[in-house]
Amino acid sequence: MELIDDWHLASMSATGSISVAIKDHFVADGWWASIGRIMSADQHDGTFHAEPVYRYPATIFSLSNSPIYLGALLNAVEVGRERLLTSQPQGHQRIHHPGARMRCAEVYEATQIMRFLRDGALNESVARAKSGRPQTPADAARQGMHDLALIHGIKDAFRKLVDGSGSSAYKADDPVRRAQGDVAVYSTHALGPDYDVHIDRHARAIFGL
Repeated sequence: MELIDDWHLASMSATGSISVAIKDHFVADGWWASIGRIMSADQHDGTFHAEPVYRYPATIFSLSNSPIYLGALLNAVEVGRERLLTSQPQGHQRIHHPGARMRCAEVYEATQIMRFLRDGALNESVARAKSGRPQTPADAARQGMHDLALIHGIKDAFRKLVDGSGSSAYKADDPVRRAQGDVAVYSTHALGPDYDVHIDRHARAIFGL
């Protein structure tokens, strides 16, 4: 087995992600699973497990990551609120610019909407798993659409917040910009919120195509 340190990302370095290569070895059945099966709504190995947690679909574990980035956004909103009071572009406090106040208010409201979406999506998925009813592809697609809306809504809110923070937000050690980078990287993850990879698959399942 070879561990390849090739994930040189600008963000999410704390994950410790690397590539793994196994050459000239046989992996027996039962010691591996295809991504398609793991991500399947009704074919993953935990579908009929006695413990509800093992019946949870892969989409709910993707949703379990989103609150991390929502928490980062909540913190960033507070940082943005402070900057409204302390930033003085061209000698005028940023808070006295109507556009700056409106931008911050829009980000605040978007954050609250993302909180409602997170709670609703998680509660729906947990209730379905506890009911014992196997999840259908349409169920998984619905959950996946929630996850896409959540993480990309967070990403868009971060972009608006950074755009309204002046050039100082682009300092290498700025916490808001760094959090924005983390969200942007995660939003392209192939197993969850990558929009291009998943939007059409979810749409097809929802409409029965």
